[in-house]
Amino acid sequence: MKIIRDIWQDLQKRQNLDVYITVIIAIVVSILGIFQITNLSVIISAVLGTLALVSISLLVNRRENDEIQKAISKIETKGKLAEYFLKSDDDVPQIAQLIPNAQKIYFLGMNLSTVIQTTKYEIEKGLHRGLEARFLLMKPDGTAINQAALRSRNHDEDYINEMLKISLYSLETIAKNVPNGKLEYRVIDFLASYSILAIDPHLPTGRIFIRMPVFKSPSQTRPRFDLSYKDDSIWSKFFLEQFEKMWEVSETYESKTEKHRSTAA
Repeated sequence: MKIIRDIWQDLQKRQNLDVYITVIIAIVVSILGIFQITNLSVIISAVLGTLALVSISLLVNRRENDEIQKAISKIETKGKLAEYFLKSDDDVPQIAQLIPNAQKIYFLGMNLSTVIQTTKYEIEKGLHRGLEARFLLMKPDGTAINQAALRSRNHDEDYINEMLKISLYSLETIAKNVPNGKLEYRVIDFLASYSILAIDPHLPTGRIFIRMPVFKSPSQTRPRFDLSYKDDSIWSKFFLEQFEKMWEVSETYESKTEKHRSTAA
């Protein structure tokens, strides 16, 4: 019978034990009373014990209900799901705290100038202790520069090109002072529809920060969302694969200074 199976499953999971104990006590006392095997004082004691057990169960359920209500109220105060999921605050301080203990970082963005300049010390220190870093930026003087300028609020193609070259020069400078092969940076003639800042995306503790672009608006207003490999493995893998696919078709960047040195040699 289904009711017997349900009871057996509850007993295996140790659920609703107080209810079953109450039922057993009530049945036993009733049988003893019918056959006059016990006296009134024993029956009263059993009833009081049963009432105490039921009262404790009610208190536990009431506390659980209160916790559920609190959790629901917190969700309701968060507003709509999008407002809870998307963030607009600065993620650079959080990223700077994660880099010192990271094994790998994969960064994709138009120029990532703020991230590079702000976390330069943490990145360089991490590279000396074994950190592996990949940076994928937009290609200077490429066709995608026009799209970036169109999207920008007050920056033209020349400014965007200059910022790109500054970021690439910073990465070039860092690469000269760290072990070979630990820092890789490439460019791609493509304006991605998001930025990726991945910290240890291959580990269960990995984090990925996704920044969405804005059109003719300050960068401080752009929405972003954070993924953890532990809780969001499907989408973490998706964005990591996107980075890898863009990395495969990207190209190495050589500044004019390096080109001149190579020619002179």
